[in-house]
Amino acid sequence: MILALVCAALAAIPEGVRPAAAPADAPAQYEKAFPRKPGLACAPLLPEHALLCFRVWEGQKRRWVTVADLTAWQTDLDALVSHVTKGAQKVLENEPTAQKVVDMDAVYHDLRDGDGWAVAPLVAGSREKLVRVAIPSTGVFLTWEAGSPELDRVMAVGVREIYEASEDAVTPMVHVWRDGRFVPFVQAKPTGG
Repeated sequence: MILALVCAALAAIPEGVRPAAAPADAPAQYEKAFPRKPGLACAPLLPEHALLCFRVWEGQKRRWVTVADLTAWQTDLDALVSHVTKGAQKVLENEPTAQKVVDMDAVYHDLRDGDGWAVAPLVAGSREKLVRVAIPSTGVFLTWEAGSPELDRVMAVGVREIYEASEDAVTPMVHVWRDGRFVPFVQAKPTGG
């Protein structure tokens, strides 16, 4: 009985778990890199373009959360999403911040966070208020209002540039909220080279 209580107490989701936006092929990339390890624990984020995966801090190191972790923690994917949603709500108390677009009478909002919380608006935000969204890298979230094709063009190019320059690139696709879900909207073409 005591052993069961100790095991149950130790089998909780660690506080060091963070959300992490990842490209849609992240599970396949992980399996190719680590063929003998259990698969990644991920949920849908932006259909066909990005997944909500997870990382966990263990001491000074951060690693990906796998399906084996869910078993060890005696939890499931829904509970893990719920866990990070609570943390995301705290992040959203002050973020994302407004930024002026250079040489335009327009603004966009961004959230930049190297610990995974850049995904907070997609996890815990009021999604219908996020008109245009992009997550070009794990640490960068961008959103802006509709209404200006020129702003859409400028932002799509910026998203592409961040995507191409990132070691943790997620997707160059800009999404819009339509009919209760995010759908692909536009992406800038790759730069030549």
